[in-house]
Amino acid sequence: MRDMGLLSIRQDAKSIYDKEQRKFKNCLNQQFNVSEPNEVWVSDVTYFRWNEKNIYICAIIDLYARMIVGYKIGLKTALN
Repeated sequence: MRDMGLLSIRQDAKSIYDKEQRKFKNCLNQQFNVSEPNEVWVSDVTYFRWNEKNIYICAIIDLYARMIVGYKIGLKTALN
């Protein structure tokens, strides 16, 4: 973002992420090379505000094809 001259409007996003982050075992250990489709899927969740609502999008990505194989968009609720 810095290289492109972009700035975040949420300066506290990183601290909120660190606080809410759950610790999971790193099974891939940064080894993202796979030999066949559907061998490894990963996901990413992003939260944003739109029309005064908190929205999330979660994408499931097949690392072989480097394509989204599924996604969900919805209203963000409190984390339990």
